[in-house]
This record gives sequence, C-alpha cells and structure tokens, in this order.
Amino acid sequence: GVSPERCLVFEDSLAGIQAAQAAGMKVIAVVGSNGPDSALAQAADGAIADYTHLPSHFFEISCR
Repeated sequence: GVSPERCLVFEDSLAGIQAAQAAGMKVIAVVGSNGPDSALAQAADGAIADYTHLPSHFFEISCR
C-alpha cells in the first residue's frame, strides 16, 4: 500500500535496478566488490558496497 515514489529499493542486479526504476522507485545499487564506477552504480540513483556502509540510524530515519 505504499506509493512507488515513497519506496527505496536496494538491488544487486541490473535487471532489478531497471525494474524498480520502471515502477517509479528510487534504487540504491549494492555493488559489492564491483566498485562505484560499475554499471550497477551508474544505472542506480546511488550505490553502496554493502549494508555496512549505511549509517547506523538509516532505517530509523527512513521508516518515518
């Protein structure tokens, strides 16, 4: 019941990034060792290597 523009998707595949964007959602690429210049990072709205790169309070802020 959440509108797509209020969603944030974490995705590790190009097809998943494209699907989320086609649905109107913002996407953070989880690039792992591929790095910030990878095709995944370039296709997404943002990129992280893994979930340890999120601030500890990320989910508290994002879920409000």
